[in-house]
Amino acid sequence: MLWLAGFLLFTLYPIWATLYFNFTNRNVPSALHWVRLPNYASLLADRDDFWKSVGNTVCIIPIAWSEFTNRVYSCLPYTQEDYLCADENS
Repeated sequence: MLWLAGFLLFTLYPIWATLYFNFTNRNVPSALHWVRLPNYASLLADRDDFWKSVGNTVCIIPIAWSEFTNRVYSCLPYTQEDYLCADENS
């Protein structure tokens, strides 16, 4: 039952909170205000910063993926080449 509490706390709540806060507007001294889609309209209206951040993300993903796969394969008892060519050698 403990896994269910962890799942709700660390998975479902962050997903719900992200969706909820995406559709609200909050000024720090005041309460949340439900605005729905204008948040996304203002995001796309400032296209220069938005597309620059998308481009940066696209550039970073291959670097992060390469680093991740190198760390995963370094923990295995065989090399990455052995793993990828296992079918050819058998």
